[in-house]
Amino acid sequence: MLLGLFGSNEGDEALLGILEVRGSDLSKPHEIDFFLYFPFGGYTRLAAKLITKAGFRTEITKLDNAGWHKWMLQATKTMIPKSWALRRLRIVFSIIAAVGLGEYDGWAADVMK
Repeated sequence: MLLGLFGSNEGDEALLGILEVRGSDLSKPHEIDFFLYFPFGGYTRLAAKLITKAGFRTEITKLDNAGWHKWMLQATKTMIPKSWALRRLRIVFSIIAAVGLGEYDGWAADVMK
């Protein structure tokens, strides 16, 4: 099962639940930040280019003392936080990260009233 290979969406569901408990209106668009980590800057830049073409804003940060994953790619998009959309992005970002020997580390969003 593909979801088994790229992680379940339990973490996504938990974050959606936390947002809801904190009073976020999940029917409204939220600015959501997605985080990917890579060992090499070249692939990080290539991944950022691909993700930007999909309508995300991206920012690359070189991390000091980060061990193997020395580059962080933050991809940001304003969207309604739906479970199915977050699951789809988890799969896509996990594949992009795996190709570059990196990892997808999930997402974060502020409460939107």
